Amino acid sequence: MDREDRRRYFVVGSVIIEVVTPILQQRIKDDQTFRAFGTLQDYLNNPQIKHILFHLRHNNVWCCNDTNNCVHSGSLPLNYRQWGILYSKTTGPCRHNCHCKYTANAVQLDDPDISLCCIILLNCCNLTSNEYNTIQNLRQMKNNFLSHNTEGAITADEYKSVWPDLTAYVLQLDNTKEDILIRIENRPLDGALCHKYNAILLDIHQKLDEIGASIQRVDETIQRIDRTTNEIGGTVQRIDQTVTGTNTAVMGIQATMEKERYDSGADIDNLEGGGGFDHKDANMIFKPFFEGGGNGFSFVGTSGGHSHGCGCFNHKDANMIFKQFFKGGGNGFSFVGTRGVHSHGCGCFNHKDANMIFKQCFEGGGNGFSFGNSGGHSHVGGGFSGGCSFQFG
Repeated sequence: MDREDRRRYFVVGSVIIEVVTPILQQRIKDDQTFRAFGTLQDYLNNPQIKHILFHLRHNNVWCCNDTNNCVHSGSLPLNYRQWGILYSKTTGPCRHNCHCKYTANAVQLDDPDISLCCIILLNCCNLTSNEYNTIQNLRQMKNNFLSHNTEGAITADEYKSVWPDLTAYVLQLDNTKEDILIRIENRPLDGALCHKYNAILLDIHQKLDEIGASIQRVDETIQRIDRTTNEIGGTVQRIDQTVTGTNTAVMGIQATMEKERYDSGADIDNLEGGGGFDHKDANMIFKPFFEGGGNGFSFVGTSGGHSHGCGCFNHKDANMIFKQFFKGGGNGFSFVGTRGVHSHGCGCFNHKDANMIFKQCFEGGGNGFSFGNSGGHSHVGGGFSGGCSFQFG
């Protein structure tokens, strides 16, 4: 972008601001409808004018009065800033929050810019077809070459097409402006004034309105997503609680089954009639209670294998195990739930004796354990039906 490009932009912008805008403001004042009111504020407070302008800013609103003239268009030519220049909301009663809720501000004829003047003229004033077309063309030219021109420059080729059309439109509205057009065309670049005109001509406020509307839509979308996320979170929490409850119930059932299994002697219920422990049963029942080292305690003939403990009981384990599984009476000791099947050759003792004996004698390591002073001895104890036996030592 060179200096001459900026100067050409400055020339075109100067015509729009210094020549075209005052012509349009005067055309509003000269309008037949306007002359009946005298001031722009009174003109804007006219219910018909206010109703027209209201629907250029607000869509999908049915007014309390004059509903036959409620017009809903897809585009909204008036932005929020322009509407705010013209009207303010009141506290009066209104069922529909329509145009009857607004009153005109104390605006003067020189307050509206070219965009606002074009809206009022094209929608509210009585124009000839030539005037209407000329104002539309000026508005379109401003939008094409100035409103979105953030560079503030017009090339030589663009200027060749813009300048003849611009001067023709101006002279169609007011043929007394030829001299001022010539002076502006030969004007040198004024950087500060050019910067000021660039800020006026850019539709910054309209862009901000569009950005604000987009942000509002994004915010509404985020709120919907947030609500959905919260709902999903609540569902996941309920599922987690259900799973936790199910796990707790399963653990409770397993604990109950395990307790019933041992209480009923289910693992040793087959001692009679050719049954007995297999090495899996023995391992499960006794292995957690055997400690230390050595070779002293094994199960012989238990389904083809040995279930090794760890060599010795400590007295605490012996007390707990034998008190639970061995009962006194008869010619020996029996397993709970074995329907009276006895092991032979071990002497006669009840669970109290067993508690005392095993507490004293089933300690330490080595290759076996003895029955100490109980009269027993290291013994290959049999007597379990089905050929199963304990080998002591």
